[in-house]
Amino acid sequence: MKALGLILTVFILATNYLFSQVRIATFNCEFLVEKTIHVKYSLPFRLSDTSQDIRDQWTDQFRSKKFNEATIEVAKYIHTLDADIIGLQEVGQEEEVSLLIDKLDSLGTNYSHSVVCFSRDNITGQRAAILSKFPIIESKDQLDGRSYYFTEPDRDQTDDTGVSKGLKATIDIDGDTIDFYVLHLKSERGGAESDYQRLGQASIVRRYVLESLAENKNVIVMGDLNSEKRHPVILRIRGFDDIYEELIQSGDDEYFEDKTTRNTYTYLGTQEQLDHILLSHSLRKFDTMIIPTRDDFISDHNAVVVDIDL
Repeated sequence: MKALGLILTVFILATNYLFSQVRIATFNCEFLVEKTIHVKYSLPFRLSDTSQDIRDQWTDQFRSKKFNEATIEVAKYIHTLDADIIGLQEVGQEEEVSLLIDKLDSLGTNYSHSVVCFSRDNITGQRAAILSKFPIIESKDQLDGRSYYFTEPDRDQTDDTGVSKGLKATIDIDGDTIDFYVLHLKSERGGAESDYQRLGQASIVRRYVLESLAENKNVIVMGDLNSEKRHPVILRIRGFDDIYEELIQSGDDEYFEDKTTRNTYTYLGTQEQLDHILLSHSLRKFDTMIIPTRDDFISDHNAVVVDIDL
């Protein structure tokens, strides 16, 4: 009997080791950028559109104070997600993300590894970032490349685009490596031309994904992709426009145990899932949750969380 008990113990320990679980999340922090933090306090993007009293109030010292307060509230929410690795959008420069990491650390959530992307968005100053409890063994703080897109439905005119906010991070999770791509693609605002431009950005992302898949890498693409689940942008990134391996849509019904919350954003009164985690077939054992923020001050987006069995 003792021998049988020992065998069972060894089997359980081996099973736990072989099938470890990692939690991945993506979350749009909504204007957690110091120079535009006033938007989080329900003020117009341009302070010049406010009264003189409000402009006088928003000194550099006051702005820093309000940014610190907002960072604390966002950190509290991220802490509840209990993610091992999280992709963030609408965050600021490295020192601003470092403040968020410090606030999380004070709550008991320690992300010892991070990458903040280079931003080509000179208007908002927003960036994307990845925070990880596991080592980042390689990273790119921008996704290079250009893509032409048609600016009109009749395809009479073209323009070209790059990915303004995106990064790649290769993370070692107890011997399993995953190539992560964290993105914030062109907004829905702007109509059809914005959709065409976002599709061009998706083409650039797909080129990178194909490089990872060609090297037999595990792949996760996540972020605020500003497109619904079956939008051409998502299908382009997943690989339905080419003959190579497709990515899995973690937002599909079959991957949810609790379907109470299925949207991540409300645009013009319509609830949508604009935030996504897309996975390679090698990571096909997982469950999905969408966690409501329940506080518009924290963000106008909900987080997507995926628990993956490795």
